[in-house]
Amino acid sequence: MLPRLLISSPFNDALDISLSIEYFFNLFPCYLFIIIGICRYFSLYRAQNLSEQDNNTQPEDDESDSLPSTEPTPALTIKQKLSYFMAFLYFLSIALAFLLPESLFWAAGYETQSFWYITGGAAWILSGKLIELEFEKEYSQELYTHQLFCPLTMVISLLNLLLKENVKFGFFE
Repeated sequence: MLPRLLISSPFNDALDISLSIEYFFNLFPCYLFIIIGICRYFSLYRAQNLSEQDNNTQPEDDESDSLPSTEPTPALTIKQKLSYFMAFLYFLSIALAFLLPESLFWAAGYETQSFWYITGGAAWILSGKLIELEFEKEYSQELYTHQLFCPLTMVISLLNLLLKENVKFGFFE
């Protein structure tokens, strides 16, 4: 367990560093992705509406010239399913915080703080929806969305794991 730092706050007199690492540092990629993912989603949605309006004003072409719709690639399907699975895990963590005793699940002692995981679940649901919309519009994943979100989440999770293990074995004492 990381040491406690006393900070004067209107919400809580003692702010636990490990909780702030868990709910703020670890969820930072989710906070960032919600902002940039919503921007990307609505820009794609607006582009879709504009292209539909352009298609309505242009004369109709022969239907036989249109390309057949393609099925999603296995990689795309895996990414989308992993996004929804990650969202499920975040929501499961919230439920377990309320259902299990603290001896079985550490977050059970912090039920109200575990609601921060809603942000993580929402980010991963948005990720799955954005993958779907990018496929429908035949756009590639942008660097500032998925290509940043997934590796950043992995790096921060690994840093958190290393930090917890180093503290556990006394390297930072």
